[in-house]
Amino acid sequence: MKPPERRVQPESDMARAALKRHSIRYTAQRAAVYRVLDAEGRALTAQEVHARLEAENDGGACWLSTVYRTLECFVEAGLAASEPLPGLGGSSYRLLHRAHRHFAVCLVCRRLIPLAVCPLDLPQAELEAIGFELEDHKVELYGRCADCRASAR
Repeated sequence: MKPPERRVQPESDMARAALKRHSIRYTAQRAAVYRVLDAEGRALTAQEVHARLEAENDGGACWLSTVYRTLECFVEAGLAASEPLPGLGGSSYRLLHRAHRHFAVCLVCRRLIPLAVCPLDLPQAELEAIGFELEDHKVELYGRCADCRASAR
């Protein structure tokens, strides 16, 4: 017997489902911001998200202030993370994944390079010995990726 075909969700359905999971009201602009962040392999600033939306004219005109409000809404709901840009001021934003992940972040291109291991893999017994219950953590390493180092030479 042939297994049933898996239906691939269109991008708008994926955005709608993600917003619903995080109790965020669906709007065309929010879905468009979600899609832009989802398509990237790196964190983006609000200005970069806005520029991509303007270039695509996705969902009609979208003000930069709307992009900022949407990104902050995503962060507050736990759908995205805001990351300071060391030495540059401002923040960049990326969607959070359900899996426990850490990244090396390139300071030049801001590409996120997933790390295979958690830098804080401490034995639970060690944490229990000091009476500490870990709820969450965030570790990111900042530097330059191989491509950016090579182009600087």
